[in-house]
Amino acid sequence: MPRMLHFLTCLRFSLAHACVRHLRLLLYQAT
Repeated sequence: MPRMLHFLTCLRFSLAHACVRHLRLLLYQAT
């Protein structure tokens, strides 16, 4: 099921991107 694997990869990438944005937001607020 390549489609399912692609979906999971995209989901993981989007989650990682959201985490990075959240961490950067916390960093900006901390300074």
